Amino acid sequence: KAGIRLLDELEPVRWQHYGTDCPHHGKSEIAHTFWVRTAQCPSCGNTFYLYPNSMITYAERVERKRRVDVTAFFGCSKCGGITRAERDSNNVTCAHCRASLSAQGNTAPLQRGGLKCPYCGALHRCESYGELLNGWNPVLVQRVCSENGQRVLHMDLPTPDEVQQALSCDSTLSSGALLENIPWGTETARLRRWSYSTWRDLYPPRQLLVYLEAAKVVDRLFSEKPTLKRRLLLMICSSVEMAGFCSRWDRYHLKAFEAVANHRFSSTPLAVEVNPLGPRGRGTLRRRLIHSTRAASWCSEVMPEGSAKLVLAPSEKDTITLSAGPVVVCGSSDRLLLPDSSVDIIVTDPPYYDSVQYGELASLFTAWGYQLGLWSSDLQVDLSGEAVPNRSRNVTDSAYRDTVCRVFAEARRCIKPEGRLILTYRSSSIAGWAAIADALRDAGFHIAALATVHSENETDHSKRYARSFSSDLVIECSPSELLKPPAIVTPPRTPQEKELVIMGEVIAGQSQAGKETLTSLFHQKLQDRGIESHFIR
Repeated sequence: KAGIRLLDELEPVRWQHYGTDCPHHGKSEIAHTFWVRTAQCPSCGNTFYLYPNSMITYAERVERKRRVDVTAFFGCSKCGGITRAERDSNNVTCAHCRASLSAQGNTAPLQRGGLKCPYCGALHRCESYGELLNGWNPVLVQRVCSENGQRVLHMDLPTPDEVQQALSCDSTLSSGALLENIPWGTETARLRRWSYSTWRDLYPPRQLLVYLEAAKVVDRLFSEKPTLKRRLLLMICSSVEMAGFCSRWDRYHLKAFEAVANHRFSSTPLAVEVNPLGPRGRGTLRRRLIHSTRAASWCSEVMPEGSAKLVLAPSEKDTITLSAGPVVVCGSSDRLLLPDSSVDIIVTDPPYYDSVQYGELASLFTAWGYQLGLWSSDLQVDLSGEAVPNRSRNVTDSAYRDTVCRVFAEARRCIKPEGRLILTYRSSSIAGWAAIADALRDAGFHIAALATVHSENETDHSKRYARSFSSDLVIECSPSELLKPPAIVTPPRTPQEKELVIMGEVIAGQSQAGKETLTSLFHQKLQDRGIESHFIR
């Protein structure tokens, strides 16, 4: 009921900033706005448009069984204009300046190593542009319209009124965490190199205004109900990951991806702004409220009030008494509240070496938490204990290994002699595998079985055409010494599954520490089985 009331209060804001008149259907609403960034060439001084590919998006999703529209929208890096043409055409000409476009995107200015000016051909690194890497321009919209009594989504060029609507909004911030500089780090450097200085820079003006206005409405309506108020603010805080200058677009499946999709900050120069109050689209406030309500309903059914125990930031003296009800503990995994030799099974998912900088990715939500008053400005976030190698914080491979080892050792303390530790892992770096192998051995675990499981969508936009993992290795470990090699539960079929299983076998049989030993044994097993290494290096 509170969510419905919040959305009702925000209806005037919704239609003021995203309501429009479609030239084809009349009154409608903008679901997505596409923005392209511009740059001024340091060599010739011309301004050009940073389309990552000439083809921006299909007009219709590829999954449609009955394809009616087989066109796509192409962007010109010289004039910025949009041209609609056959989606599979290899010979597209800009309808505005007659420049040649290509469906394969080889005319795009984004090149390996920097930006290539379409006028003079000069190639400069992104960092060298500085203030010459400047404004954003709305070039395409997706509207939600009504046709024959049914809701339809369709792509179109923005009308002059829609361009003005997107550019004219004033969302000036006078204070708050969103105005603080984005800290330099291993992952946040992707944003800083593309001239995002503050967290506020990640949002188009009207989108930012809607998020802030929603928070004001929550404060006004529910100030006397702090628990409900906090829950609603958390929904806003989760929705802000659809940052309009930092969200990517899947041009084949027509959907937006959050700024931290695939565990990477996006620095795309062609971004898509989601209407936070819209009826369609990923990450809208409406959908967050719906899913939050479903989660609360499920929780109340599975864990009736009083049946679950919650422990926040446990102290050294805290322990728990095992019971039938669930216990949720928020703390570090190297300090469990369980008695010795009391657990049948522990399932864990160690960080995949340095491939995901969890703490840095969370800093976006941390900033919004401060901005919305979800926590005090006195609260400081300490990432020093994070089990992820990070050059910016000088967290080395040995520190990663030691942290994971402490966690495994604590798990072994709690597991019964006949119990099991189950973990999933994958990494393209042998250094990561060496750390896991050392940590398991030093904690006193022995590998009993191996399996592979499909865990990722290989057709995802970030993995498409890339040589990356879509499977994990599942490792079953025993605290007791075993006299036989690990069982292979699922015979490997694909090349990556074979590499994962071989690495698991090497770890299981390794008696000496060190990356060099692991590397030698791994490549020897690959050679013995006639397999070439593609995924683990």
